[in-house]
Amino acid sequence: MSRTGDGQRVDGGPRKLGGVFFREAKGFKAGAQRAAAQAALPPLPALRPYQRDVVGMVLSSWGLRPTGELDRGEDGGNGDGDGNGGAAEQRHVELAGGWGGNWLVWAPTNSGKTRMFVEVTRGVITAKPPGRGALVVVLVPNVILTSQHAVYFDRARLPRTAPAAAHSSDNPLSAGAWRAALAGVQGGRSSVLVCTAESFANLLRLGVATLEQLDLLVLDEAHHCHDDHPYAQVVGHYVAGSADAPRLLAVTASPVSERTVDTLRLRMCALLERLDAQLYMLSGEDDPDVAAAVPEPRQLVVTVAMRSVDRRLMEALQCFAVNVALQLGDALAAATAEGDTAKHDKMKQEQELIDAVSAVYSSAGQYPVNVLKPIGAWIAKGLEHAAKYGCPNLELVCRLLDVIRKCIELVEDAGFEGALPFLARKAETLCRYEALAASRGRGVAAGPPSGPVATRHHDLMFSAAAEAASASASASASASACASTAAAAPPPEPAMLAELRAAATELPSALGVAASRAAAEAPKWPSVGNTCADVSLRASKLLRELLVGGGGEMHLLLGAPESARLDCTFPKFWALCEYLQRYRSRATFHGIIFVKTRQAVYHVSDMIRRTEQLQFIEASGGWAGGRAFELIGHNSAAGKRSTLAPERDRHGRGMSDTLQQLVLKIFKEPGRKVLVATSAAEEGLDVPSCEFVVRYNAAATAIQLVQSRGRARMKAAEFFAILQSVIRERLHGSAADV
Repeated sequence: MSRTGDGQRVDGGPRKLGGVFFREAKGFKAGAQRAAAQAALPPLPALRPYQRDVVGMVLSSWGLRPTGELDRGEDGGNGDGDGNGGAAEQRHVELAGGWGGNWLVWAPTNSGKTRMFVEVTRGVITAKPPGRGALVVVLVPNVILTSQHAVYFDRARLPRTAPAAAHSSDNPLSAGAWRAALAGVQGGRSSVLVCTAESFANLLRLGVATLEQLDLLVLDEAHHCHDDHPYAQVVGHYVAGSADAPRLLAVTASPVSERTVDTLRLRMCALLERLDAQLYMLSGEDDPDVAAAVPEPRQLVVTVAMRSVDRRLMEALQCFAVNVALQLGDALAAATAEGDTAKHDKMKQEQELIDAVSAVYSSAGQYPVNVLKPIGAWIAKGLEHAAKYGCPNLELVCRLLDVIRKCIELVEDAGFEGALPFLARKAETLCRYEALAASRGRGVAAGPPSGPVATRHHDLMFSAAAEAASASASASASASACASTAAAAPPPEPAMLAELRAAATELPSALGVAASRAAAEAPKWPSVGNTCADVSLRASKLLRELLVGGGGEMHLLLGAPESARLDCTFPKFWALCEYLQRYRSRATFHGIIFVKTRQAVYHVSDMIRRTEQLQFIEASGGWAGGRAFELIGHNSAAGKRSTLAPERDRHGRGMSDTLQQLVLKIFKEPGRKVLVATSAAEEGLDVPSCEFVVRYNAAATAIQLVQSRGRARMKAAEFFAILQSVIRERLHGSAADV
């Protein structure tokens, strides 16, 4: 790419070399602070006997020498207790069984999987000859684990290794960061990069990175390696048997997400084949050392009945969603399309919606939360069609279907009193955007000029920047040609300025980045001559029929006397309240409550704050969240594709990496703390002082059950499951059996 625009900022001002100097100085200062913080970290605990066996087995199978840590016992002495290191090495060779390839280690939660792959990393690094470093990439399934694992690697004080780098959306794994790591390896300094799988998969797709450049690839929570998950995308670049392929170590506490034992075996075989790996299992039933290190939390289960008003509300919303889908199918059929591509797209949407509704009818009798899954899967396709052809009415109706689906889920965790306020907020938002689209005269889209309902500001900014980049490149080339004939050679510049100028050329051009991003994020409009009319269906009319229409089930519910609507406090929250009160006399405790959706996170945490009996749960450090901390994941990709403006209420927003880390930092401090979280905190979250975990709804899979139960870290910890209805109780039992 031409770098003629590097001398100018996006806002048109000149780019100063002094800015490069201060940026480099800031980076140097941050590195010094990081080194000082690393020196102050406590060292890692000694390896337990079963951990030494796993590490020794993996290293010996790869032909690598054992690390010094393998000879250090838990008390700091010799690992075997008799000084016979040869016997230990022989045992490790026997455990490997002649296998010399990749490994999948299946170990219980809290058994120290991170400690094991950190020590394997030490073995890979120490095996490198002088003047040559090792490049290690550790993939994690969520952002929370990037910083947590990076600190753990820093505590290991690996030889000739730069501080571990945590890469997520706040600190992306860029091409520059990758090149810097490669340069360090060439200079004899090893690098450990802890990153989300999506960020590394992106570098592989772009061809910036290759697996052959790695010495070791670690997959934490490797059970995610299936279908089109980023883990599977990364492993898809792996060439088994290649001499240049990196060593691969995968670890997991829950090998695959299945609900039956037979299916689990099949998926387990598929996982091993995909990884080209041998399985090694650690079990507390077979190894007393594992059992001693991994205490099983005491399990408590309570089943509550669903109130009749909640059941009727779920059924009413379910019937409404199906009715909307049927009306939307008719509206799609009536919409006109011009051009072969548009006609094909419209017919495809119609047929897939018909199939989704048919699947809903065939699943009659299932739990209401699960019935609408086929329609939920179609919603993303409908939104893509609406964005492609500029159909605001279609988009808003799809959004309405999504709101109804989420509202049904919220009834399960919050009841009538939690779901209706959520529905009211979302109804207001949809009606407001419909009025906005009508005021702008948006109807049939004729292609790119009509655009989406509400174009995001950064789309406009990057489009303008792309045009500016093109104009700047032409102007710079012209000016350069004139200067070459009219100007005399400049005097030699000082060496320091020459170095700074050279450094500046290595920095990414702001205009170039803007142009690339504008091209990547530009809407994929249909080819010329292909248009599709918007549907005539209106979200506001549908909402009116739902909320105030005469004679409907929802109308009867809203018009019923208070005593008929609310027989009692929502049973699940009452059970939670009774359980939490057991900790009233404790001076300090930490507990995590897992719920299904981010809407439920906010409702449950609000209820905890408002309940007088739970006022003993402390706030901390002036945190504005009050007496219950909240942790949710990032916004989904589907949400980012929306043509609507970003959600203003908290239910539609995700949490940034920085806010997640801040919440966890404050939550881990001493006190009487409760964290309400979605599945974002299920995997790998390390809170050693966690005394109890509450599952506010049934675990749908064995992975959810194992991972959430594993967050109860203290000895004598408790795992409390609140189940609702016979179906949910049966689902929880199936997950436990697997």
